[in-house]
Amino acid sequence: MDDVCENPLARNDLGKGPLEERPLYHFAWNLKIGVEIDCDKVIRKIDDDLDKTPHLLGIEGLLFRAYLEVCDDPKRWNVRKAREFLDKADERIEQTDERLRKGYKVVSLLNRMWIENKCLKTQKVKELRAELRGYTLENEDFLVIGAVHAAALKRLGPNVYASSLEMFEKALEKFPENVNFLHGAALMAGRMARYRRVTTPEYEKMDPMGKDLLDKEKDYLQKMMEIKDEYQLARSALGLNLIGRGEEQKIEGLSHLTRAYEEAHEVQKVVLNLVRYYRREGKVSEAIDILKDRIQNNPNCYESHYQLALFLCL
Repeated sequence: MDDVCENPLARNDLGKGPLEERPLYHFAWNLKIGVEIDCDKVIRKIDDDLDKTPHLLGIEGLLFRAYLEVCDDPKRWNVRKAREFLDKADERIEQTDERLRKGYKVVSLLNRMWIENKCLKTQKVKELRAELRGYTLENEDFLVIGAVHAAALKRLGPNVYASSLEMFEKALEKFPENVNFLHGAALMAGRMARYRRVTTPEYEKMDPMGKDLLDKEKDYLQKMMEIKDEYQLARSALGLNLIGRGEEQKIEGLSHLTRAYEEAHEVQKVVLNLVRYYRREGKVSEAIDILKDRIQNNPNCYESHYQLALFLCL
């Protein structure tokens, strides 16, 4: 970065060094993780999440989505769309918990400054830098910024799941009732556990770390449901967590899976979690029926087509 992107928070005693050496603030983050990322696939998933579950990590999704329109991928450079996503993020930031706004706003502003600098909009960069000088970050703001970073990492594969979980959990120490951070932590704990248990779907057969991760996922999801019973994605994930814990909890898990499907069958993850249960139980025809129904209602859902193909090969 050139001189116009020097750290606008340099006078903040919590911030040291030039911007490029302080990766927490914006999506000039080094998100390269040693494996190739399918940018188009990530974008499809973010867009689906923003459409179907906008109340969960919505601000985080919009901020990352803006970056993906102007990232280093040579196929993508759409400044207009990036600005539109940042505008939508800013609208939601103004409506969110006041304690979270500053952290979110700094990420948004620095992304705008980064984009305008690349577009050689010198005057606009100066205006944004002047606005940023009015912010002094406290520890809780850094935790929010870390959660935005964690939400980006959760889309980039197993190599960074642990880092994402750690940042979500740090944010939860300050904001224990935040459903977005609970959702992110549950998602990462569950993915890490299932990534470990390739050889067994049974809770009791897992190693201690795998059990600990599944227990964390369960606790976070139950807390989400206690805060608001209408989070069907959380209900579905809780059902998936429970079905490997013995017959009694499997019954409870199936109840969560089916209710979530009845209430939110348009959410792809809810559909796939129920399909996973049927596959586990050897109920191939039930899984096929669900997938065919969802494809009929949403022909553009690639994952349903893929899963149906797998079942038809059995």
